[in-house]
Amino acid sequence: QDFAKMLPSTCAVGFTRFPKWFCYHPIKNDVETAIKLTQQGLLGDSAAEGEAAVYFAASQFLRILGANIAASEQMTFKNVRVDFGPRVVFDASFCPSFSALAAKFPTPTQVRLAPNATLIVQGETIEIHKLDLSGTLVVTAAQGVRLVIRELIVQNEGWCLQELPSDDSLLDEATRIRGFVVNRLGQCEINIREPGSYVVCSRNGGYFLDKEIEQVC
Repeated sequence: QDFAKMLPSTCAVGFTRFPKWFCYHPIKNDVETAIKLTQQGLLGDSAAEGEAAVYFAASQFLRILGANIAASEQMTFKNVRVDFGPRVVFDASFCPSFSALAAKFPTPTQVRLAPNATLIVQGETIEIHKLDLSGTLVVTAAQGVRLVIRELIVQNEGWCLQELPSDDSLLDEATRIRGFVVNRLGQCEINIREPGSYVVCSRNGGYFLDKEIEQVC
């Protein structure tokens, strides 16, 4: 922002504005400071809020494409109020840009994430056509794997965010500033290591595909 001030007055200077959720969310305050700020109706800039912001950004990209993503709900961890929606994590191998994301979700209106959804995707050549997720789904495809999720319904207990106890002195610092731990109650995991082409579809409460894979569902 200071670079423009160094330019001569004859220079034409412009700028591009992005919404805050797209590009900026600081994590700079401890829990005590964050509590005071959120009580004033301000952002606490805490670790929990920064983590939620990452999930929100990925969810928002899906909303822009047309997917049905549940709205965020306010939760409280160590007296810090945080808006958490579906937890969505796209590895850089899967989606390094928004244009790449659009290609990975060719029919985004057929994608629905419930409020308790956690979606983690890692792998370069993965397409998700139709997904109804209530709970947790972890998709991993190794190099040389092409995976198409044609139609998949996932329902499980998912991963819950559990607030830390009042006495958290025995926990490591990273966990304490986060304010919660992830309680992994249930998940569906698709982990494909053998190179080849695969298509996943729902069947009898689970899923099937054309090759054997390591799976927990």
